[in-house]
Amino acid sequence: MDHIRRTGDAMTYPADHLPPIHPGVFLREELETLNLSASTFAEHIGVPHNAVTGIINGDRSITVQMALRFGQTFETTPQYWLNLQNLNDVKRVKADMGALSLKKGCAV
Repeated sequence: MDHIRRTGDAMTYPADHLPPIHPGVFLREELETLNLSASTFAEHIGVPHNAVTGIINGDRSITVQMALRFGQTFETTPQYWLNLQNLNDVKRVKADMGALSLKKGCAV
């Protein structure tokens, strides 16, 4: 099992040496590039503004419904946004599990 290494305050991972990055970081960058506020963007995609700000702040995950909206708006696939969320989730869970030793295989 891969072990997490700490460098300063950031956790790094052997596979890519990057900490988990919430998809809200990518959303914030997209909105800044387009010079759009979270509120204006939320109105454009038909959701409450706190749904968008929650994602931007890292408090909410990207759901399938949001991924569909983001994909259509940014001309990406919904899978792009779901992959960002899944990668973040996997890295966070690995960090939470630490160096937990699990046996390979299972005789059931």
